[in-house]
Amino acid sequence: MSVQRRLHDELGISTDIAEERRRFVNRIEESVINRLDAVDEGTLEPIVRRVCYELGKSYDQIHLRHFGPNPRFVGQSNVPPLRRTYGDSFEDFLTVLATLYEIGSNAKVATIRKWLDTDIPSALDRAGTKLDLRWHKGMFYRSGEDVLDREVVEKGLNCLDPWPEASRTFTDALKAHSEGNPDVVLTKCYLCIESLAKAITGADGSLDKLRERFGSILGLSREENRLLDTLVLCLHPGRHTGAAGTVRQIGDEQAEFVLYVTGAVARLAARRHQTGRN
Repeated sequence: MSVQRRLHDELGISTDIAEERRRFVNRIEESVINRLDAVDEGTLEPIVRRVCYELGKSYDQIHLRHFGPNPRFVGQSNVPPLRRTYGDSFEDFLTVLATLYEIGSNAKVATIRKWLDTDIPSALDRAGTKLDLRWHKGMFYRSGEDVLDREVVEKGLNCLDPWPEASRTFTDALKAHSEGNPDVVLTKCYLCIESLAKAITGADGSLDKLRERFGSILGLSREENRLLDTLVLCLHPGRHTGAAGTVRQIGDEQAEFVLYVTGAVARLAARRHQTGRN
């Protein structure tokens, strides 16, 4: 825990959420954003353009607002700084950080991920008032039930590393949950389990055709198979039967439950599959 956080706790000092958000942004700008703005134009421009794309903003418009209609670039960068992309929006700022983490998958700018994984948790810890956020593998999560999130959701995501497609769709489900899109959570969780079943069985087809073989290879018990069947029914009642159905409409709490169960199935599948290979 940071010195400031300890002082706030000991002395009963509290700051409002808007102030803590401002401080968080300032800290990350000092430790990450300013360093990125200082890289060469050839590296920075595609980064800023990608960020604009994710935010749904026009790079040309941001460039115009920053430099004006008749810019003269003498000894200065031709690329607008990253802070121009998010302005005063805290939500946009979080999106920028998640996007930068994805960009860091490119080996040429891999140090971005190291900066973010070091500085974001540190900045969150320094918040005098908890921001109700956690950072893990390029994503912000609501703090919620920390132990349950770590044990089921985060470890479920870690277990999917050997299966990129399943990992990608589970990550998409987590993003959808953080953005308040529970219907998308259902679809992505279903696709995650279906992708995992295809990878482990080595066969193609929909989950309803693969789930029995999937369960057999994993050596699932009757209760575990029942859990998998319940998850499939909950996720996409039309898809697995071949009927003309649509994704069930659910709320945030049900979406969170589906995420936990999907994470538990992913952990179980990875553990049993690894045991079978040894």
